[in-house]
Amino acid sequence: LGCAYLIQLTQMEYQLFRYFFPSSDCEALKLVITPLCTILYEIVRPYFIAMYDITSLCSIVSILKAEILDEQFGSEKGEALSAMRPVIEEILADVQERLVYSMQHYIRDEIAYYTPTKEDLTFGESKEEEDKEKEKNGEQKAADFTNLYPAVQNTLLCLSKTYSCL
Repeated sequence: LGCAYLIQLTQMEYQLFRYFFPSSDCEALKLVITPLCTILYEIVRPYFIAMYDITSLCSIVSILKAEILDEQFGSEKGEALSAMRPVIEEILADVQERLVYSMQHYIRDEIAYYTPTKEDLTFGESKEEEDKEKEKNGEQKAADFTNLYPAVQNTLLCLSKTYSCL
């Protein structure tokens, strides 16, 4: 919401600047817009720095990349919003850095130091019996990642969430 408001404000400032100074360089406008964008950065940074949830951080990265950088800056409004771009890219870099940090903790806790239970170690035997019963009944096997070893499951989950974000 704050970013949408700042985008609208930046576009209006650009229109005013072009109206009064049609042949001037936009560097003077950047001197006005950048401090406004920095305020947004200072407001949102503590919120995502406090986040640990990989899914939420991935969502923020996706929104920043797709909806703001690609859609807003990639359209005809790109020149009007050029003063915002460095700050939005800085926010994106900070969120990605936090995502990497959260991933490192997740990998350490859920994958590297995973302690298997007795059921995890005997899981393959019961799975083979279930597969044989399904073959007897004529059922086809589908790709089922839920029946994997928990550390492998967690690895695939982590990779699938973060693949497009980094």
